Amino acid sequence: MTFFGIYTRRATVALALGEWALLWLLVLAALSTQLGMSVETEGSLPGDTLVAAAWSGLLITLMFSLGLYEPKARTSLRTAILRAALVFGLAGLLALALAGTADMNALALPIALSMVLAVPLVGLVRYVAIHVFSATGGLSQRVLILGAGQQAAGLSAVLPQEATSRIVGFLPYQPPENPVGERRARAGAASIAVAEDRLLEPSGSLASLAQELGVHQVVVALDERRGAMPTRELLECRFKGIEVLDLTSYLERETGRVNLSDLYPSWLIFSGGFSSNLLFRLSKRLFDILVSGTFLLFTLPLCLMTALLIKLDSPGPVFYRQERVGLDGKVFWLTKFRSMRTDAEAGGPRWASQNDARVTRVGGFIRKARIDEIPQVINVLKGDMSFVGPRPERPCFVEELARSIEYYADRHRVKPGITGWAQVRAPYGASLEDAREKLTYDLYYMKHQSLMLDFLILLQTVRVVLFQEGAR
Repeated sequence: MTFFGIYTRRATVALALGEWALLWLLVLAALSTQLGMSVETEGSLPGDTLVAAAWSGLLITLMFSLGLYEPKARTSLRTAILRAALVFGLAGLLALALAGTADMNALALPIALSMVLAVPLVGLVRYVAIHVFSATGGLSQRVLILGAGQQAAGLSAVLPQEATSRIVGFLPYQPPENPVGERRARAGAASIAVAEDRLLEPSGSLASLAQELGVHQVVVALDERRGAMPTRELLECRFKGIEVLDLTSYLERETGRVNLSDLYPSWLIFSGGFSSNLLFRLSKRLFDILVSGTFLLFTLPLCLMTALLIKLDSPGPVFYRQERVGLDGKVFWLTKFRSMRTDAEAGGPRWASQNDARVTRVGGFIRKARIDEIPQVINVLKGDMSFVGPRPERPCFVEELARSIEYYADRHRVKPGITGWAQVRAPYGASLEDAREKLTYDLYYMKHQSLMLDFLILLQTVRVVLFQEGAR
């Protein structure tokens, strides 16, 4: 299962396709009837169909970028309606802005008015979907957990509440004892830590039990696996078309991150991903140049206004340069808009805190709106960074974090980025524990990096910026 599995689970795909079809019909109806307006429509239906399909596709893209297909918006009606109102409000304004063009003049007002009707329509769809999916388990995959010890019991604390797979139960495993592996067998028969009502009674072979329960996947969560795994039974599951996963791979798929507490070197060595051939590096570099150049062009007026406000607000330079650790541990100078006083680090470097007194008035705003990050596109164009990747950290912090967190230095195997998977999935990193959590997402990105994932992260960044998630 690749990174795309997070967004292409069957429930999410069904919801997105259903909403796209309904929005397409709504816009098509508005264009075909012109919402009661006396506009000539003879022979325009094929054109209206294409316009409606393209516009509804744009709406779905906006909905995705503002997080309407994230678990929270799939399970909370209030969140879904508020975000839908923002999406369709923006789309309506865009339609009205296009009213002056010859091709859109007759179409703009009906499209804009249809956006008003789109909010209750999507709200109704989400109301039905939330109740149906919560009552039936939706289209989630059924999972059997092999093991009932500490690792299996810890799943409830690690799995997100809105996990898209459904655990049907936990099957305790008692490995057969033998003179050679008696000690290992006893270790494998770990004490049961799972609640009794979640336990399954062994019934025949593992494969037959899985088929009886309609299980799609078996997840191995044994506290001790060496010499204690039912290899033949797991092979039988594979031969019968039932997927078998280890606990680390299962958690990676469900949470979109690599769980450090259960990580072992052999998994990193033998699992898929972590590929970076010449073609990918060249295409990513071209992607970085195109995105950064376009982004800089569109934000140039905002940059000029920000520079003026910084000069008027507090004494000191407009830009702030700071050493950061990049690809393969090489240090480079990162450029940002200055958001703190010039004496902010007179007492030595330290992480930013909530309501940090060192932040200026203008700095507080540009940090929350992420405007202070814009000059980093220069670093991207120079080749020090990518547009998407793990956030670069300062050398003094890197040394401290590398000593405290295993695998932390490995995040420098790829170029750092302005935004990244950790930035759209985790809170602001300003402590050792925050850095540890962000590393779990950085390792996931490194394992699954691709241009498609970069594009998805860019869309999600729109949500993070608009709702000021994790800013300090």
